[in-house]
Amino acid sequence: MKYFKILMAGAILLCASGSGASQSLPGAASKQYYRVLQNWLRDSTRAKTQLESFAATPLDDLFNWNEITRRAFAENWVNLSVSWQRRYTEAVRKRIMKTSASRLSELRAYLNEKNIRWEEESINKDKAKTGFHIVRDNALEKISLRLLFSGETWKVYDVRTEKFRLIRDVFSAYDELISNGFSHEYVEAVIVNDSVFTIDNFTANEEGDYPKQWGWRKKDDDYIRANRRLYFIQKENEDAYLSSETSDASVALVKPFSYHIKEYPYLSWRWRLREFSAGGETDRYQTQITEVAVIFYQNWLGMPVTLHYVWDPAASPCATIIKEGLMIDSYAKVIRNESNPSNEWFVENVNPFEDYVRIFGEDPPEQIIGIYLSSESDSGKSASKIDFDDFVVRKAAHVPSCSK
Repeated sequence: MKYFKILMAGAILLCASGSGASQSLPGAASKQYYRVLQNWLRDSTRAKTQLESFAATPLDDLFNWNEITRRAFAENWVNLSVSWQRRYTEAVRKRIMKTSASRLSELRAYLNEKNIRWEEESINKDKAKTGFHIVRDNALEKISLRLLFSGETWKVYDVRTEKFRLIRDVFSAYDELISNGFSHEYVEAVIVNDSVFTIDNFTANEEGDYPKQWGWRKKDDDYIRANRRLYFIQKENEDAYLSSETSDASVALVKPFSYHIKEYPYLSWRWRLREFSAGGETDRYQTQITEVAVIFYQNWLGMPVTLHYVWDPAASPCATIIKEGLMIDSYAKVIRNESNPSNEWFVENVNPFEDYVRIFGEDPPEQIIGIYLSSESDSGKSASKIDFDDFVVRKAAHVPSCSK
């Protein structure tokens, strides 16, 4: 990161000691706090271990994580739940910790108290500005710190130079992602640079409940409201999962969820078939037992453009099934074709981005709009009991359920 050394140099000058900083900050005590962090960095192995494990470090005494995050998410902060405010605050903390851990050797070489020229600070009630000049490449560069008095200490919430601001240039882009409709789990993963995040593992639900943040198509209103046990949460050894029980019906359960599919192209989940009785289906497309689908976008007619991953005992593994429609064709990829019920969970790994390119001959829109699942038993008096769990998105591939 181009300006990371500036950020950390500024941090070092005002790092609080283990006993906490006094209200004299950012005055004469600044040099004392500089030495606290300098001493901590002498044992770089210990410091790196602490940073990589996100353990408490002197950086927690320095930075006001909540204020940094609140200002970074200025447009959306008040609309976030308390839970998500906390999660984003921790994500910002982890981002700085991870970056610090990756650049410790540069920091140690960069720190030299002789290169620092202090300036007078300015204090206005609970806010303060302080600054200094530091020698970089034989030139003086001014670094300005913004501090907020929190509890009994002054803590930094922004670091600025002539061309750089920590909040504006590092964190404000994530506020824009939220404004553009991206889901919180995705934004959180981007902040921390995680390679994986969870769409849903159903742990936020109570047993017997309808799954939170999942909905259904308007045409299914009457059926869903009359059959609350069609989809519900169950637990097994304290692990929550989604269960469906359908008979002579096909109702899709939809979760609006938006992320950058080219950046995170791999989708995984697990499912199992507990009970199944086949009916007298004659329509080739209706022999499938269940499916998980990715909703890429809505076309100009308002119809969703989707790609289906199906469990179909009458189809060949990895086959692509095309169902011609009046206005738009449907495409399904056969992931599994077992027909005998069991208690065995099957983990699936698919690449919707790659499959879309293969089928449609072009890249999909970068921002998908959701996923849905369905237990198919809408013809021939068929019935099924199917469980779903652990919908996860990844940057890197696991072993694919189908390789073609």
